[in-house]
Amino acid sequence: MKAICSAAFASFASVPDEAVLAQMIEFKIPASMLVLLKKGNEGELVMQQCAATFTSLTRCIPFHERLYEQGCMEALNKLAGEGSVDTQQRCATALKYLSQTPQDINGLVEALVTLQHRATDQTVLKVCAEAIFTLSCDSNCRKVLCENAVIQQELLSSMRGGLMQTQLCSARALCNISCEPECAKVLLGPPPPPPPKMIMDEDSGQMILAPPDLTELRMGGMVDDFIVIAILRTNNEDVKAVCADFLFNLLHSEEHRDPMIAKGILWAVLKLAQVESQRTQRVGMSVLFNLSCNEAQRQTVIELGAPNVLALVQKQQTPETRRWAAAMMCNMSWDAGHAKTLVMEGALGVAREMIDLAALETDPCIPMYAVMLYNMAQGDGPSLERMILDGADALLVGLLDSTDVGILELACTALYNISCVRSCQLILADHQVANRLIAMLKEIPAEKTADNDANQPDSIALLLLGTIYNLTCHLQTEPAVASAGGTEACVKLSTSTFEPVVALCSKTLVNLALVAQNHARMVADGAMSALVALLYQDSFLTESMTTIALISTSPEVAPAIVHGGVLKVLRGVLEREGEALNVQARRDAALIFRNLSCSLESRGRIISADDVLTFCAKLLEGEDQPTLKLTAVGLYNLLVESNLDGVVLAEPQDVLTKIYLATTDEEAQKACALALVAAKPVDQEVHSHYSDGAVVALLSTMSTNGETQQVAEHGIEHLVEERMQPVVDFPGFEESSFARSSVNPDAIQSPQAEKRGHSEQAVWACHEIKATDFEDGDFEVLPKPLQYKEQPPHVRLPHAAGETSKLILKSVKTGLVVTSRREGVVTFQLQLDVDEEACLHI
Repeated sequence: MKAICSAAFASFASVPDEAVLAQMIEFKIPASMLVLLKKGNEGELVMQQCAATFTSLTRCIPFHERLYEQGCMEALNKLAGEGSVDTQQRCATALKYLSQTPQDINGLVEALVTLQHRATDQTVLKVCAEAIFTLSCDSNCRKVLCENAVIQQELLSSMRGGLMQTQLCSARALCNISCEPECAKVLLGPPPPPPPKMIMDEDSGQMILAPPDLTELRMGGMVDDFIVIAILRTNNEDVKAVCADFLFNLLHSEEHRDPMIAKGILWAVLKLAQVESQRTQRVGMSVLFNLSCNEAQRQTVIELGAPNVLALVQKQQTPETRRWAAAMMCNMSWDAGHAKTLVMEGALGVAREMIDLAALETDPCIPMYAVMLYNMAQGDGPSLERMILDGADALLVGLLDSTDVGILELACTALYNISCVRSCQLILADHQVANRLIAMLKEIPAEKTADNDANQPDSIALLLLGTIYNLTCHLQTEPAVASAGGTEACVKLSTSTFEPVVALCSKTLVNLALVAQNHARMVADGAMSALVALLYQDSFLTESMTTIALISTSPEVAPAIVHGGVLKVLRGVLEREGEALNVQARRDAALIFRNLSCSLESRGRIISADDVLTFCAKLLEGEDQPTLKLTAVGLYNLLVESNLDGVVLAEPQDVLTKIYLATTDEEAQKACALALVAAKPVDQEVHSHYSDGAVVALLSTMSTNGETQQVAEHGIEHLVEERMQPVVDFPGFEESSFARSSVNPDAIQSPQAEKRGHSEQAVWACHEIKATDFEDGDFEVLPKPLQYKEQPPHVRLPHAAGETSKLILKSVKTGLVVTSRREGVVTFQLQLDVDEEACLHI
């Protein structure tokens, strides 16, 4: 009878008519089936028919509430625990439909856990995974699922060797469950103990409960299992992508993040990101970015291996992930050790591929890369050398085209810091960086470099000049600056009222003048007018004299120097400073006078000036021996050597005599004596006398053999060797808004870095997968049975005497006939046909 009733219920439910199903609900068929199942001793076919009936009824969501009320969950739990594979398939499908309206979440979870644990059929496991995933899409259900270690363990088990679809649904379910922080706590704990097993008792031969397994369960073992499964047991790209989302979610809780990292989650994320899938690469990049936003976690990123991190950065192609990559690199560069590690591992090569200079004004990654390059340029010498070899200068020069003042300042600061390293200066010169920097300097108005009301001069001009100055601190790089127009830029900006800018111009001109090949270009670019102006400023007097002295060693530019009125200005300096003028500056003035007197074209103009003897007299005030000699040789050249104009220096006797009496240098005394011989008074009657000192000097010129006397060294005089080295002692940045770097004392810091470097915040938003419409599976609807075969019950006579006959019905045919349909009410008849000829009488 049970078989007949269950077959009838299954047949009714198989009718594709909701009205029929509604009548079954109305007649409380589900409750009747529960009663039927509770009686026990039901056959497998009965359980199959009941499961098929529940499958059909649960397909209609409007019936779910009535089904819950009529005890469908209790019935399905019984079917899940005792049914065969066929029953399990139908039961799993019914549970999947009910999971769309989880009114009894605990009952659903219990039934699904039972099915997953008992099932060996892949279809059953697949449908169960779909059901659990559907539950996981409900936030209320997730809170129950995340606390259930058993169901999480079952999901992991179904991923080990199941179908790809099963793995995918299980991974989706785990991903959604992991949105709850409690999930991470459960996974980090011990896995659930295995269910009890039944074993046969050797003595009684009966099945008994096995003793519990006392093996210690490994803490966090489920996390380890998932990592192994995700890396080794899954080959599908979609499955791996969901696994990556799950691992990301396990890190979103700050409370459990460190323990999860200790379990190797980050290694697994990077391993999955190696797959050529944008989804897994996106997850990997977001994890690295989020960790880099926390200063305490940055070392963790470095411990993953800089090559692995950079390899992932290099794969980012979408705007979102490129921004994460740029922000991560920027964040990591704030630590000097991390920055150096990235540089040494080739981060600049990766950055060159990632930075789009063509989109300089629109790419949001540009400011972050500018900060990164700035931070990396704070490093030590080896780090800066590696940067320049990897093309950092090309990137920084490209950033100079930006209209963003902050980016410009960061790029200029980085270039300045790189240019402080001697080995980098040669490379910068080879790459013609000076051309771009000087071109920018020429575009900056001189007045813009002056102090304004806020005492904030144009920092860009100061940084550019500082870099140019550093390039002139190497004798091999100076010609590159000169040929690029460095003198012209310095001449222009030397009129600034901001002293650090003028100081850089002054020192740069000194260094440029150290190379003789630069002199003609410097004079042509107007260096003399700037130097003459600087002579009037006490702060730059010494350096300006040194520069003019260096330039004066080139005879071809001497006429231009004389024409520029240098000697007149120098006389004014001597008069202004008097004996307070330092010895070196006085010597430089004398050296300039001597060198200018060596030029045939210049001698006539020097003599024509009415103040030359006054100038010489001022030089003698200090009675410095080198100064006396230089002055004596200069006067010797003016008096003894010829000039183009044919003019004669009048009345030099007093100056020459004074030098002769004061000097101890024999060559200087000889020069004075010969100059006195060559000197001719203008008026023979008035000025025909010589002083006693002059007579002595003249007598010294007489040689015993009567040969003509000549001063051996009366040509160009060069500066001493120790003064032929570039000036490298610029301290001017301390007076501006730039401070010295705490990492590298030779480097400077820009205030723009702090303003731009910490704008990105970590985003640990969980990756939740939304519910989708699943296609009906193969076993979601039981096929219409054409014939159910079941042994009918035995018939017993009510008395013990007489003949008895046993009637066996060989076949039973059932049919359902709809008789009427009116106002939503369906009337039908159940027909049972018995084949009388097949009946056996016993």
